[in-house]
Amino acid sequence: MSMGTYANHADTIEDIFVQETCPEEYKALLEVLAKHDFDLDRFASCVTDGGDIEGELSMDFNDDYDIVKAILDAFHELCMTFQDKTQGLKLNLRYHVKEDRGDEVNGMFWEVEGVYGLTEAGKNNIDKVTRKFWTNFG
Repeated sequence: MSMGTYANHADTIEDIFVQETCPEEYKALLEVLAKHDFDLDRFASCVTDGGDIEGELSMDFNDDYDIVKAILDAFHELCMTFQDKTQGLKLNLRYHVKEDRGDEVNGMFWEVEGVYGLTEAGKNNIDKVTRKFWTNFG
């Protein structure tokens, strides 16, 4: 693709939906973050960067794994409770810095997986189908 760009997409939900679905777990995550002078935006950037959440957090907390564990435990509890209460939606925390190209997300956002399912025709032919993305510039 030209200029090194590529397409991304996410099924997003509003923060209030997470708060209303899992009020205790949401509050617990915010409290543990605040206790260590961290916020949800900063945590989201750690979760999004690279995939090694423990490594990202341990750098911020000088390898204090008790703090890292407390934060990750609260986050995982929120995600698991959300999945249970929504009957299967998987909750992810993401971060993106908006650029001037029509981005619809900026900063921290909640993404969910498991919204869509295959039709019977799709299930029967999934081995023949490949989803591809592209961008156009005018």
